[in-house]
Amino acid sequence: MSKKQEPEPLDLDKLKSWRRLERLANEVDGGLGVSTSEPESEIGKRLEYQRKAKGLTQDQLASSTKLADKDGKGLSRGVISLYELGINRPGVKEIRLLSEVLRVSPSYFIYGDDDPFDIKADSLHYGGVAESEPEFLARAVYCLRSLEPEQSIALVQIMIGMLRGERKSFDKLMEAHADRTFLDVADDLRLILESKNSDKKL
Repeated sequence: MSKKQEPEPLDLDKLKSWRRLERLANEVDGGLGVSTSEPESEIGKRLEYQRKAKGLTQDQLASSTKLADKDGKGLSRGVISLYELGINRPGVKEIRLLSEVLRVSPSYFIYGDDDPFDIKADSLHYGGVAESEPEFLARAVYCLRSLEPEQSIALVQIMIGMLRGERKSFDKLMEAHADRTFLDVADDLRLILESKNSDKKL
């Protein structure tokens, strides 16, 4: 009967070094902005999508904005057409009128999302590399597979060593749940990617 191999001791110096690198990466990439692109450039496409989704013509939308405007001016069909073509962009008042008539938030028109700041918070929560846990884990797996075998094994051994220190029965838990957890994460990731792809088509 072979003697059970003892786990290698946790290398605290390496761990501290990696944590310093992680902090540096967050300082460089974290930034203050919500988006690295210019989401407002897509306002016209979002306006056209929401107008058609509500079954309105440009003339009908223009008439509705006049009713929503206390001055009764609203937006003309020509102005709406220029917005949708991306030639002009609406100002604050115009976005408010369009939001009220089409029942969507101003953030949707500007960012394409009702609460873009939640996305930024999630991204920072996952080290600035992902917006959700499934995406973060997918990137972690990709990084491990991109390393040399001995490097990825060393990283996993460090993680297992940390977890064994926190949970005495970790090995049994890993044996019982690791495969099922991986498949569950894959299912969640598939749903997230499908949702993002459908948003891009709008």
